[in-house]
Amino acid sequence: MTVGLNPTVPAPLAVQDLESAKLFVFDASAGYAHSLVLVKPGYIYAMGSNNKGQLGLGNRQSSRIPLRVLAAGPTGEQRQFKQVVAGLYHSLALTSDGLVFSWGSNSNGQLGLCASAPRTSGEEGVCYVTAGAGSGLYDHLEPMQVMELSSVSIGSIATGARHTLAISDDGNVYAWGDNKKRQLGVPLALDSAGPLLRLSSLFACCCLPACAHHYSDICIIIQTFV
Repeated sequence: MTVGLNPTVPAPLAVQDLESAKLFVFDASAGYAHSLVLVKPGYIYAMGSNNKGQLGLGNRQSSRIPLRVLAAGPTGEQRQFKQVVAGLYHSLALTSDGLVFSWGSNSNGQLGLCASAPRTSGEEGVCYVTAGAGSGLYDHLEPMQVMELSSVSIGSIATGARHTLAISDDGNVYAWGDNKKRQLGVPLALDSAGPLLRLSSLFACCCLPACAHHYSDICIIIQTFV
């Protein structure tokens, strides 16, 4: 029996394409209808629904089998990743050297691609979506680097349905995307299209394995906004 050929699988089964290729999986994440797996030495495979480009394959064709997601470095070599996370219709990955890449649905700015999104100016260093969902934030079908974090070494990422969090190696938290329920942890009603909402002076910083489903509380104690 091959996973992906049946609408329901009531018991855990090995993904045969990965098993037969003798790929060692060390991280995995499940979205609403797509899955990401990370295999040694750091390559991403994706499978499932792809209507928003959440598989990162450069198209919108869904796949029942895991397919390799390509993300080339500046000299053409394939980047190696250490973590993958899947949201409702979007995906993110963290490279071994602390860079964040995102792809898929960007309806609420959850990809963090602030530089290419229509926005108005808010607080210094913060980009806001002008009209919330459907405001011209286009889907991205291939992994793109979140440039606003290019100068920050990120140690961990997490995602909810339409928002994203990242923890830097120096203990700061960055949040972006849907903020309808204030799940970004900042007193703003608008969505954020860029990961420049920084929450710092943490008393404690938990592991942040995921952001629950739609709305989440981040497992940290926040003292001040910066």
